[in-house]
Amino acid sequence: MKKINCPCGFEAKTHTADELVKITQLHVQEVHKQDHPQGLPREQILQMITDA
Repeated sequence: MKKINCPCGFEAKTHTADELVKITQLHVQEVHKQDHPQGLPREQILQMITDA
């Protein structure tokens, strides 16, 4: 199991890094669009993923 934690308190857990990247990209677009109008690069998200 993998997880990612956002500084805003959002947390996602799933079985694959690919799923977490998709979930995190959607979260950033919906919640942090003004801070990250271009979203976050896949590589940056991958570095934020840890084992759950």
